[in-house]
Amino acid sequence: MDVYRNQPALRQSEHLILFDLGIHLLDVAHFLFGPPRRLRARKWRIRPGITGEDVATVVLDHGAVETIIELSFASVLRDDAFPQTTVLIEGTEGSLELRPDYILYLTTREGSEILDVCPQRYSWADERYAVVHASIVPCQRHLLLAVTGQSEPETPGAQHVSVLRAVDAAYRSADADGPSLQSGPASGPWVVVDDSPGAPSARSRF
Repeated sequence: MDVYRNQPALRQSEHLILFDLGIHLLDVAHFLFGPPRRLRARKWRIRPGITGEDVATVVLDHGAVETIIELSFASVLRDDAFPQTTVLIEGTEGSLELRPDYILYLTTREGSEILDVCPQRYSWADERYAVVHASIVPCQRHLLLAVTGQSEPETPGAQHVSVLRAVDAAYRSADADGPSLQSGPASGPWVVVDDSPGAPSARSRF
């Protein structure tokens, strides 16, 4: 799918895929595994005629878990699932895999459970962007309940700030060709550190 045809302003965006798409996946990783303590990132501009990066990889160290986020607006694929996100989470007891067409596999040594997590369809939504448009309804409902004091916001402001700081750190790492950065105090910047060896006990991939 040509993202620039639907959103032509992206062609002139200096901060492209890390900010437009990566921020959401960093938010998911933060939600699942907590704020990362270290990260490193690389980015590339593949397509001619654009200003920012259209391919990027971010590696997050959450402590016991490592997350790898792979982003591309430049891939040429036979079966392009965009804008769906595929996810693979591997742990010591099994795995959780979200595949294209909204099929979720929960697999242990005893077997697999298959779940259909297809988004709700709406007549006003563009079918090609069903997963995006369908998310607007519960998001707006939740925001309305939060601002009217009927529920607590699912994403506190402090978490949003933490994710924005991680996006900024990813750009700093990528601009410097991939060094690791370590999270500082909540109000302070991420700082460059030396890479240290050691494999995590679990891994997730977006």
